[in-house]
Amino acid sequence: MKGKRLITIIFVCCTVLIYYFWDNAIVIGGFGFVSAYLLTLGLAAVVFMSFLVHPNVDRAVRLFKYSLILAVPYLLTIGISLVLWIYNLSEIRVITRGFFYPFYQLIALLLAACAVYCFGKNGVYYQLVCQVIGVFAYIITLISEYGLSTFVDEFIRLVLSGSAQVGPVMKSMENTALAYGIGVCIMYLLFTYKKSSEGKWLLPVCVLLFLALYKRSAFLGLVLGLFCILVVKITPMANKGHVIRLGGMLLAVGGFFYVWFISKGYFRLIEDSLGVDTMGRVGIYEVMKSYYDFHVGYIGKGLGWVSYMIGNGIIPMEVNTVGDIHNDF
Repeated sequence: MKGKRLITIIFVCCTVLIYYFWDNAIVIGGFGFVSAYLLTLGLAAVVFMSFLVHPNVDRAVRLFKYSLILAVPYLLTIGISLVLWIYNLSEIRVITRGFFYPFYQLIALLLAACAVYCFGKNGVYYQLVCQVIGVFAYIITLISEYGLSTFVDEFIRLVLSGSAQVGPVMKSMENTALAYGIGVCIMYLLFTYKKSSEGKWLLPVCVLLFLALYKRSAFLGLVLGLFCILVVKITPMANKGHVIRLGGMLLAVGGFFYVWFISKGYFRLIEDSLGVDTMGRVGIYEVMKSYYDFHVGYIGKGLGWVSYMIGNGIIPMEVNTVGDIHNDF
C-alpha cells in the first residue's frame, strides 16, 4: 500500500511537470532534448522498477500489445524515412531531427502506458488531472506576468473573434499546443462522464481550457472526431466494423486530397475568396513548391529534411518564426 502511494506521488509530480514544461528544451552533447520527454523516461524507469518489485504481468502484457498497435504508424514512419535517408545520403543532423519527431510521440505513448499500468482504467483521469494542473499552473504564470485583466480581456476577444484577434498572452497559450490533447479528452469525457464522478467535473474544466488554448485546427479536429464517433454509435453492431474501415479509408483519401489541393496552389483560393487568415501558410506552401512534387514517382526526402533546411536558412521563409511546414502535411 505504501509503495502504491509512493508511485502515485511520483507519477503526479512528474506528469504535472511534464505538461508545465512541455516546450522547454535542454542541450546535451550539442543536441537539443525536450525536457518533458526526459521526465517521461525517468517516470517510465520508476514504473518499470515498480513492476520488477510488484509485477502485474497480465496488465503489462495487455498494455504491451495495445501500445505496439498504437506505435505502428510511428515505427512505420521511421522505417520509411530510414530508407529515404540512406537513398538520399542525408546529413546526420537531418536524420537526428527526423528520428526524434516520431520518437517523441512514442515517448508520449509510454506516458499513457505508465498511467494505465499504475492506475488501470482510472489512468486517463490521473493523466488528465495532471494536465489540467499543469495548464492552470502555466496560466497562473502568465497572469502573474501580464495581469488578470489583460488575460481575461484577451481571452474574451479571442473567443468572440474566432481567433482573429490574438494578443501576446493568448498567443503564448496557443503555442503550448496542448489544445489537441485536451480535445481528445473532451471526446472521451462526452461519452463517459456519466459513468464517473471525476468525468462530471473534468468535462466543464476541459471545455474551458480548450477555449483558452484556442486552436482552429484543434476545434475542427474535435468536431470531426465527434461526428465520426456519433456515426459509429448509431450504426447497428453488425455493421460497425465496416463503417470504421470505410471511415478510415475516407479520412486517408481526404488527407491525400488535402495535400494535392495544397500542391496545386488552390489553398490561396481559400484565403482570397473566403477571407480566411491562413496564418502565413499560403506563403510557406508557395516557397516549398520548388522543393517537392506530388506524383507516384516522387519518393521524398524523409523526416527532418524540411526543418533542417528551413532552420539553417537554406530554404528562406518570409516569416522568420517558421521552423517547418506546420501540421498540415
